[in-house]
Amino acid sequence: MWSPWPVLLSALLAASSFTPVQVLEFCPDPDSHSPDDTASDRQLSPTFKSRWNISVSTLMQDLEQFRVSSKKLLEAFPIDVVDGNFARSVKNCIFSKSSPTPLKGPLRLAAASKEVMEGILDVDAAVTRSDDFLQYASGGRLPPGSVPLAHRYGGHQFGYWAGQLGDGRAHSLGQYTNRKGDVWELQLKGSGKTPYSRSGDGRAVIRSSVREFLCSEAMQSLGVPTSRAASLIVSDEPVTRDRFYNGNVETERGAVVLRLAKSWFRIGSLEILSQSGEIDLLR
Repeated sequence: MWSPWPVLLSALLAASSFTPVQVLEFCPDPDSHSPDDTASDRQLSPTFKSRWNISVSTLMQDLEQFRVSSKKLLEAFPIDVVDGNFARSVKNCIFSKSSPTPLKGPLRLAAASKEVMEGILDVDAAVTRSDDFLQYASGGRLPPGSVPLAHRYGGHQFGYWAGQLGDGRAHSLGQYTNRKGDVWELQLKGSGKTPYSRSGDGRAVIRSSVREFLCSEAMQSLGVPTSRAASLIVSDEPVTRDRFYNGNVETERGAVVLRLAKSWFRIGSLEILSQSGEIDLLR
């Protein structure tokens, strides 16, 4: 039987080979700051050019400095009027407020992408070794500014309209504007139940999370537009899965992937509105 452990070990070894950022040039650049920065932030925070040739302030080494914002999503789209993570049919909204359910420890970092952490999130990759990072990247703690959300969408399965699907095991943490001015939406996958979990447990297991991490980064390296994977956290929390859908239920270990994309909207985000007759929202 195929085992994910050789692949996981390779990912772990690759993630552990951190090297310091090579600072090439000091360049005070007021345009490199986030639009949310205050005037004093712009005066006091010098910027540097990193190996990716982007203007960034000195890479963050304290995660309390890392802030996201859910403001634009909350203001632009209607939110579910019902609170709670219990599964239900959701109408007339785009998002539901939903808090992650932390993985049960002990937690371990299995892999992290230095390119994503430093080149996109402006965070020193060495921070991924900290207990604080384990908590943030597994749903145990929310980054400052976060209002966690689950996205409502629909879709087709096996050639037939399946109705409401949605983020059944994922939580959007908010948007981060990096020092290039790029906006990325951070999301945890495997972080617990949401209103869209249906009969699921909201969890992900190690083997599927390894695939997510490696495949997204492989596609990026091949030049294929894709979401990015920042980290993979594993735990000893037991998760039951029928791997081959043959009635043979096995106990596996839980995992959470911290991933990001410019947007997590998809065709199904529009289809659910069309199929539900919510034309005003579709417009």
